[in-house]
Amino acid sequence: MRTANGTTIASSSTTRNLYEMVRFDAPATETLTVRISLTSISGTTSQNVAFAWFEGPPRGRTVAFGTGCTGSGPVPPLCAAVNGSGGTLSNQTHPAEIAYDLTTNAPISVSGFEIFSASNTGAPVTVQAALYGVTGIDPQTTPLATTTVTIGTSPGFYRGTFPAPVNIAIGRFWIGIDHSASTSYLANLVVGAAGLGYERATPGSGAWSRTPQIARSSLRALCSLSPAVPVHASAGVPAVARSFSLELVDARPNAAALLVFGFSNTSFVGGALPFSFAPLGAPACSLLASPDITTVLFTNGAGETATMLTVPNSAALAGGEFYSQFLVVDGDANAFGFVSSNGLRIVVGG
Repeated sequence: MRTANGTTIASSSTTRNLYEMVRFDAPATETLTVRISLTSISGTTSQNVAFAWFEGPPRGRTVAFGTGCTGSGPVPPLCAAVNGSGGTLSNQTHPAEIAYDLTTNAPISVSGFEIFSASNTGAPVTVQAALYGVTGIDPQTTPLATTTVTIGTSPGFYRGTFPAPVNIAIGRFWIGIDHSASTSYLANLVVGAAGLGYERATPGSGAWSRTPQIARSSLRALCSLSPAVPVHASAGVPAVARSFSLELVDARPNAAALLVFGFSNTSFVGGALPFSFAPLGAPACSLLASPDITTVLFTNGAGETATMLTVPNSAALAGGEFYSQFLVVDGDANAFGFVSSNGLRIVVGG
């Protein structure tokens, strides 16, 4: 089966068969050409051919079209933590710099950390913090990056952010906290999974040694966002009286995502589609579907969201076509503050 411009949209071939069947979905309303090639196996030079044509109900399907643009992307799935939900502090102090053990099973880019601690002075305290790589099996003497962290009076996770993300290879690394003034409790729990550490008397210099002060540490490494293009897909079959889902992955975590649903991918009230957002400060981002219906969803911590749609039980909807796309709020991606996904062409089945 060929379209008017000669594009083959369906074909079938066997070496010997009394019947051939081709099923296809017409890409548009146009004249199609049926081309048949026969090989005689009986020595005759002619063969009668009969055609049967059946137009059945359309098959429900979704087809991606267009491209999205790069956003901040999701947090990598592997970020190191020990007792990442916190717990009950042992309320210890110790006048030393403590390097808390962490391990990663994949290369990561560490942008910061959260340490479970509390000030013991009755007021928040700010202490020095550092990121250490590995030398042999011990922490390096010199930090890969330094920052500060302000620790409040209530037990909880307190965040420090490094000036720039630091790439960490598979294996061990450490978050160092300066507890030398004994103004903050060690990140050590009464009950929890094993988590160890090192200590040295002079923060920032000197050799490390294993510390008996830490048995159940509690901290989390924060990974930098990994740039990615949001991907719009679907699950299930869009068909009369059935449900299917519209999905988004690889978007910014914990962000608002506008689902655009419309009846055209060539025009909308503002003009022609695709409509470029480049003049608004979002290069390579475009509106691909007419925003006739919109709804706001929110991505989870992995940069994903989805919504279920149910097609009403009406035969008149069979064969109907609709278009969808996601626009994601992402202030770090561009000046416009939004990034776009690819579009989906939705054909409702009978």
